[in-house]
This record gives sequence, C-alpha cells and structure tokens, in this order.
Amino acid sequence: MSITMKKGSKMVYLKDSYSLLSMPLAAFPSSFGLKDIKKEMFPYNYYTFENFERLNLKSVISEAGKNEIGGKFDTQTFISNIDNIPGCRIDKEHFDMVEYVKFYNIQDVRILQQGFETFADILINNFEINPFEVLTAPSLSNIYFNKHIYADRNIMMYSGVLREYIQSAVTGGRCMTRDNEKYHLTSELNDFDAVSLYPSAMHRLYIPTGAPRKLRPDELTYEYLSSNTCGEDDNDKLIKCYIVDIDITAVNKHRHFPLINYKDVKTSVKKWENACVPMRVDNITLEDLVKYQGIEFIIKGGICWEGKKDFTIRQEIEKLHNLRCQYKSSNKPLADVIKLIMNSAYGKTIQKPIDNQSVVKSVSKYNKRLDMEVPELDKYLIKNGAYVKQLIPLNKECTEFRVITTKSIDSSHSNCLVGELILSMSKRIMNEVMCLAEDLDIPIYYQDTDSMHIDNSRINELAERYQQVYNRELIGKNLGQFHCDFDELPNNPRSIESIFLGKKVYIDKLTNDDGAIAYHYRMKGVDLKCVELVSQQRFGGELMDLYRYLLDPTHALTFDLTKTKPRFKMDKNFTVSTITNFSRTLSFGAK
Repeated sequence: MSITMKKGSKMVYLKDSYSLLSMPLAAFPSSFGLKDIKKEMFPYNYYTFENFERLNLKSVISEAGKNEIGGKFDTQTFISNIDNIPGCRIDKEHFDMVEYVKFYNIQDVRILQQGFETFADILINNFEINPFEVLTAPSLSNIYFNKHIYADRNIMMYSGVLREYIQSAVTGGRCMTRDNEKYHLTSELNDFDAVSLYPSAMHRLYIPTGAPRKLRPDELTYEYLSSNTCGEDDNDKLIKCYIVDIDITAVNKHRHFPLINYKDVKTSVKKWENACVPMRVDNITLEDLVKYQGIEFIIKGGICWEGKKDFTIRQEIEKLHNLRCQYKSSNKPLADVIKLIMNSAYGKTIQKPIDNQSVVKSVSKYNKRLDMEVPELDKYLIKNGAYVKQLIPLNKECTEFRVITTKSIDSSHSNCLVGELILSMSKRIMNEVMCLAEDLDIPIYYQDTDSMHIDNSRINELAERYQQVYNRELIGKNLGQFHCDFDELPNNPRSIESIFLGKKVYIDKLTNDDGAIAYHYRMKGVDLKCVELVSQQRFGGELMDLYRYLLDPTHALTFDLTKTKPRFKMDKNFTVSTITNFSRTLSFGAK
C-alpha cells in the first residue's frame, strides 16, 4: 500500500514498510544493531476514552496491565519505563498517560526510521538498489535478478494468453498429512527441513532462452519428448523445456504423498491424490510423475522452448548463499538482507496481472489559473467512464470519491516461466527424499512444502541410501541439504508425541538429550496465543489435551481471535475499522 499527497509545496510519500521488510518492529534493534532502545511495554487495554475521562490523565500504575491480552505484561519493565521518561511519574502510585504514550509512539517511529535507514544503506552500498523506489520485497529481489540474471540473455517476459497458459502450470508446495488421515503418535519424529528450499531449487535450475513454439501433433508423445529434451545439466538436445496438457489414464504406483494434484471444481480446494485427472505440467513435473508414480497419460497439446539454457541463476544464487554464510556472524544485518533477496526472488515472477486501479477525485477542485472551482470528478468520468467499476464516497459530504477502474492486462509482463520452473524444481528436491523414504518403508506423517515429519531413528539410513542413489550428502546446512527444524530446544531435539489433524494443524511434544520439554504447534487460521488461551480456559493449560480433544470428529472448539490482540479491517473508503467479533470454530472429520 502506498499513497502520494501534496502538503503545501512539498510532496509526501507514505508506504507500507512491512510489505518490504516483513519483520516485527520489536526485532529491529537486534537485526539492525540499534542502540539505546528501551524495551517496550504498553498497557493497550488501559488506554480507553473512559479511563482518560475518569482519571483525568492521573493514572494508577497498579491498574495498568491488569487486563492485557495473553497475560504477558511485564510490570517491572513498565515501571522502569515510567521512571526513565521525564515528567511521566506523578507520584508513588500514579503516572501521566499522555507522557507515556508519547514516549511509546516516538520510540516506535525512531526504531522504524533507524532500522529502515540501516536497511537502505546496506542495499544501496552493497547491491546498488534503492529500497525507497520499490514497495515490496519481491519487487526488490526482482530488481537484483533483472540486473544480474535476466538482463542481456534473451530471457523472455510474457503477457496475455501466453502468460496465462504458462502460469496455469504453476503449483505451490504440497501440504498434507499421510494419506490425508489424522494421526496420534508416540514414536520419535524429526521435523526434517530443506535448507532454503526455493534458493536450493534455483541452485539446480536453468532458464530457457528465446520464445516458445507450439508442439506439432507428431511431437505429442512422451517417447519423443523424453528423447529430445535436455536433462538438468546438459544443453545439447533440441528441446530445453516444455509445458503440456495431459490426461492421466492410470496411476501404477500409489503414494502416501502423491505428486498428482488438481483443484476440486465444487470446493475450489487443491487436492493431492492418486487420481486420474487432467493436469498442465512442465517437463520437470512430468518426468517425476513418470518416475515416482508410473503414470500413464495422453498428451493433448503444449508448447516448447528450443533456445539455449542459461545457467546464470545457479551462479548468482550460490554467490548470495556464500555471502550470507560469510556475514552471518560478522554482519547480521547484511546477512538478513541477503536472505530476504534470496527467499523473495521467485514471488514477483508469478505475480498475477493487476486488472484494476483506483484514484481519488474531488467533485470540484480549485483551478489557480482560472481562479475558480472546476468539476474534477465529472471531467474524469467523461474521459474514463467506460472503465469505471465503482465509486466510493470518502466523506459524509460526498465531496471526494475513490474511483475504481478496470486496467488492461496486455501491458502486464512477467518472468512467469522462471517462477513456474522454480516451484517444479523445489518439488523435485522434496520428491527425491520423500519417495526414496517411502520406497525404504520409512514412515513420513506430515509435509508442509519444505519440511516433513519423519521417523527419527531411520534418518541416517535414509541419508546413506540417498548418497548411493543421488551421489549427494543429504544432511547439512548447504543448499539442497536437509536438517532438523525443531528450534524450540537445543541439543538433539525430537518429538516424543505428535498429533496431526490436518493441513497446518498439528502439535509436537519435544524433548532433547537434556530431558527438557517444549511444544511445537500450529493451528491454521488461529494465532498461537489464542490456542494457548483456550488451552488455559478449557484444558488447564495442557496443549496436548486440546489437540487430543479435536481428534474426535464429533468435537469442535471455538476460538475468539479478538481475545489475544486487536483485529482490524481495511474499508474501501480507506478507513480502518476495529473488528469486535471474529470467531473461528474448528472440527476435524475422519478424513
């Protein structure tokens, strides 16, 4: 989000910095090495109009913080802040509400300013990228990739029907439980996580150059395509890449985590199943479907690229990864910026075209040259009326309107082929490990894009077999490798009890070699503080009991999301409204 305004003779630019630097403000001091920053502690629920009027700004220190959400208000830090703010403490029992909130807001602005300026200096000095000229992290990364990878290499951008065709082959990461069932386990599991999955995919990737062509009827066989298409590393065969439409007629090898996905036409939910369905796939995905699921299929049509492969993306992502490793200990802010560039790089490539835009117009506007009011809105509607979708008043007097108009998508170009190939290669990295584990009868119970919950006792066996099959080391912290991602505990953490209810809804009870206990849990659509609150209210604080309760398909729980933090919505007239009722009720059937 951004807006540009004129204030007198000055232009004012407002931007949503979180879209560019998506970390909480509390993380800025440690991430960017900011000094002289006091720890924040603010009694949000104490600052009400009623308390302002009742107390006449002479507020009671002992009352503040009593009704804060989550029960994590630190009274001692709050009192320390009061004593360090000039004029804030009135007497032993009272403080000045206005002085305290002024300190709090000024500190927030100072932290944001100092952190963002440090962030900007790093980008300008190290990468010659000005973050003040972009709105989002993917846009920032795209500038780097345009400069170092796409430029002067005959790498095409796509728009219109061709862009739509390529982008419809895009499939996100697989997220599911084993066979889409629920599980309650007491065996030791490891959260086996791919190191920087999308950068790892780029490290194995290539980009076809030139424009595609339509496949001829005599080329629509897998025998022809497989014998005339290059592998990952060679550049000698005629076809470098293709995207085709197929009808799967048979699935000869069923998998607990299928490679086949489709969108249910009734629910619009993406499903991963061992099913005979139509798919639009690239050469990477089709080769994996044949290799790991033994599918039989009919090719109905498609396109291919015959230009040379460009491997620059491999070199650039390796350079960035090595730089990040180099600066992790000596320059954490620079290392974090490099990580941002690496992980955000593919997002812009698969951005959908923007099909509408909005402007703000006044009913009338003073014209200095004519020295009179002129009808600004009417003038705009006469010229653009055919494209107007909606008029939204911005005030009660209806003197200003937000005008939403349609926008042609013909001029929207993107590197959608690059994004499509990155996602396919990322799934190949996961398929190589997971299908090998399944062939070895090593249980995996859950996957979420770049990680899997796998039998901890057999990881070394999997690593040995992986080395034999692919001639690569499986375990490590380099691109393409895997490591344990239970970061709640040090010293060999693993799960000793796990409950998997569905996509992004699970809990792990963890321990380590020191015998410590911790919990790793997710609840899609419900923030974790809200899960903790309901756990306290219904189950005496036992998180495992909450998830055990939901194992029963007849049970349901309601979570009021307004109980743990304020909730807001952006209205079409640019106002922000507080949501007072925001509840979610969750239950999980047999499948």
